[in-house]
Amino acid sequence: SGQSSFLLRLQAGGAQTPWRPRPSPSPNARPRAWAWEPCPGRSPTTAPSGDGTAAAQSLAVLHLSTLSSSSSSESSSSGSESASSSSSGGSTEVDSDSERMGEGPSGRRGDTAWSAGLNATGLSEEEQGILPPGMNRTLYVRLRNRILNRWRKNVGRYCDQESVVASVAEPERAAALLAWKFLTLKGYINFGVSPAVSARMRATTDARGSVVVIGAGCAGLAAARQLRTFGYRVVVLEGRNRPGGRVHTLRLEGPGGVAAVGELGASIITGVDGNPAAIIATQLGIPMATIRTHTPIYLEGGVEANKTLDEKVEAHHNFLLDECHQIRERLAAAGGDQPLGQTLEALWTEHLPRLGLASAADLAQARQLFEWHLANLEFANSERLDSLSLRHWDQDDPNELPGAHTFVPGGNARWVRELARDLVIYYDSPARAVHYGARGVEVHTPRHTFRADAAVVTVPLGCLKAGDVEFRPALTPRKLGAVARINFGTLNKVVLLFPHAFWGGELDMFGRATPSPDHRGDSFLFYSADVLSGGAVLVALVAGAAAAEYETLTATVATSRVMGTLRALFEPRGIRVPAPLQAGVTRWGSDPMCRGSYSSLSVGALGGADYDVLAENLGGRVFFSGEATNRKYPATMHGALISGFACAANVHACAQRLALGLATCSPPLKEEEAVGKPAPPHSVPVPSHRFARARAEDSAAADAWAEDAGAAAAWAPPAWEEDLARVERVLALHPPDLEFGHFTAMHGPRAQSLLTWWVEGRAGPRPLAIHSVLSTARVEDLADCPGGDAARLSLWLAGPGTDPLQRAGFQPHHAAWLVELEAAVAART
Repeated sequence: SGQSSFLLRLQAGGAQTPWRPRPSPSPNARPRAWAWEPCPGRSPTTAPSGDGTAAAQSLAVLHLSTLSSSSSSESSSSGSESASSSSSGGSTEVDSDSERMGEGPSGRRGDTAWSAGLNATGLSEEEQGILPPGMNRTLYVRLRNRILNRWRKNVGRYCDQESVVASVAEPERAAALLAWKFLTLKGYINFGVSPAVSARMRATTDARGSVVVIGAGCAGLAAARQLRTFGYRVVVLEGRNRPGGRVHTLRLEGPGGVAAVGELGASIITGVDGNPAAIIATQLGIPMATIRTHTPIYLEGGVEANKTLDEKVEAHHNFLLDECHQIRERLAAAGGDQPLGQTLEALWTEHLPRLGLASAADLAQARQLFEWHLANLEFANSERLDSLSLRHWDQDDPNELPGAHTFVPGGNARWVRELARDLVIYYDSPARAVHYGARGVEVHTPRHTFRADAAVVTVPLGCLKAGDVEFRPALTPRKLGAVARINFGTLNKVVLLFPHAFWGGELDMFGRATPSPDHRGDSFLFYSADVLSGGAVLVALVAGAAAAEYETLTATVATSRVMGTLRALFEPRGIRVPAPLQAGVTRWGSDPMCRGSYSSLSVGALGGADYDVLAENLGGRVFFSGEATNRKYPATMHGALISGFACAANVHACAQRLALGLATCSPPLKEEEAVGKPAPPHSVPVPSHRFARARAEDSAAADAWAEDAGAAAAWAPPAWEEDLARVERVLALHPPDLEFGHFTAMHGPRAQSLLTWWVEGRAGPRPLAIHSVLSTARVEDLADCPGGDAARLSLWLAGPGTDPLQRAGFQPHHAAWLVELEAAVAART
């Protein structure tokens, strides 16, 4: 069945990262670019169930410079973190140099901030422009690092703003509060599935507005949880019958109760330091098994490649990548581009004498090993090398997360399921159309139409390329250009469950090189999951042209081909390969829910700018998220999660601007475009407060959309809404001139005032307010009235000149005065 293979940028060879020329190559064995950690105590014991405690990590030890091992009680704590306490809970105020810089357990200054993608010594790109005039930048950075470091030392807690503000001196509180808001809104702290964070999400009232999230993959789930925590009403639409998208753990079973799991999609957490996937696993008490380094490459007949020649070819491969770097600098100066594969082939021929190989046999084996490295590059990008941009294919490499690369015992579905918990998700509900305008959005599925204030689109890039979702108005030429320039290729897998691990338990990976360049990606790498999956599981990776060919094969033929490869590798050595008990075969390119595996940059692409364009919102109503919208971390699970956090923050920022009238939807919609096609019989509105605007609870017209499509076609913004929007802007621009009881007043031109009665007080997430225009003299009489609010209310309603805001709006002369008031208050501000 079609399931995607959202594999991460794991590289299984290279004295340095095979896809990135580095000035200081690592001397470790293959994969030599990784920051490997030992994996003691590996045993076939059952993985912890992930009950929220920091379980004993019998399968692996997780070494993190940003996630210290917390005690069981700390990891499962549902209380808020006190920012004035150290992780051990001892002192009341620790303000050491380590705390200021955000030192991790490794002792390197700024580890936490750097690994999270922030600038440990200054403002990051995201923070440019957020500091108000006069705020000390050094102070802000120090406090930001401290807050980040303390939360990531114990990710089970919720770090609340009260404890942060209370932990610093009075002159530092504004900077501390700003840092906390930035870190929380952008998803650097207080995210995930810990009991404390989940409790905060469940307790938040949905008073800010409504959002439809399209897709329940990593990006969609991350965005949905953040938006719920921010106070939005959220519905998630998922075309599949499960969460996770291109993260999919398959359960395999055999006779006699044999059972295990295998990853059809994302397999590896690439770099645990600062990685949100690692943080979520830590919150659940799931240990992560560091991948072991030894990765032999076998040739035809099961013979392991000559070690000396293997190392020589690998070094030559990296030398050619260095040469590519020099060529692309010249291309950049000329404004050109060319395919990576074509360039590597030309360089191989040009520099072949550099290998110093005399015999034809050595030359043939060297070429065979080089083909394996080319297949590895195609795996890293899920694309054929001739489709990759020489200038930009590795533009994200400087952002690679530090730390070990790990497997998750029991599969990534363990933490994905927790991300989906407590969310409203409609499964088997693929989005077919997204219509948007100044009044909000309308999302059509085959069975329902959902109406809300905004939509978050996380469908894979392959679906956007195929036009599976209709946008009205259509996507802009700018966005369509980015969709076209970003590749979305295919990587496939064959997952096999065997009666026993005939390949031995000492390897996590082994490679296979083929003499045929056309089939270099066919089962070029195998993952061993015999301990971590619960059974003897091997996963064959199929990249490049071979991945495209596997799209056309039946599951039986694909399995037989992989079994033929395994028998050719092991049986010449006297190792019998048993028949598999069960197999899972992917066809991600044919899967209608993704149409590919993950993104890369094509020849002629604009580099990271294309990812940025794909992430741009449409009129402050339709937002985009997913790995293909993240220029820093594309093609990774953590890139999808981080994009979801960023998208939620963007939705929230745009919602606030729309509520204050500081932004409008562009381009504007004609009435017929705003409504679109008639809604199906099951029309599901997602009612809201129109992005934090108060609404009359008894008025159906106050909803963002009418209850059915027929009513929506005739719907027009009532006068009260325009007047109320102006009132909300006035109240947001300046504090009231007068405040008494539950009343506030804003004085305006011509001796008149805007009076607001906060029926149950101004506190609370959904304050109900009644607005009126009165003479300033009458307002002052109300303020001086004895008997409290009850007497004031009687005096107000009984007196002359009362003009409350009603469904018909203000009286015309008072509506015109409100325009003058807004201008006057803006001038005062």
